[in-house]
Amino acid sequence: MVTKNNKPTRKILVTVFEKNGEYEYNTLVPMEVPKGVHIWSMLDKYAKNWYSDSESAEKVDCCEYYLNHGETFVAVSYVPVAEKDYPVLKKYI
Repeated sequence: MVTKNNKPTRKILVTVFEKNGEYEYNTLVPMEVPKGVHIWSMLDKYAKNWYSDSESAEKVDCCEYYLNHGETFVAVSYVPVAEKDYPVLKKYI
């Protein structure tokens, strides 16, 4: 598949794990990543900016941060998605 600017993309399903006190959440986000973009670097920035206050983010590891002055932990991971499965995921997630 290609994006609107005709660049080929890779399809991924991103999982954002968030722990805030005793509460834990998983959020699934289907994404198209242009070829040539390093996925882990992009996801590291995505995790750091999960909340708008990225200045208080404390990095734990790649794609793992404490946010909101240590109150919230966020970890981001992904799995590749087959081209034929991506439209279904995008529609229902």
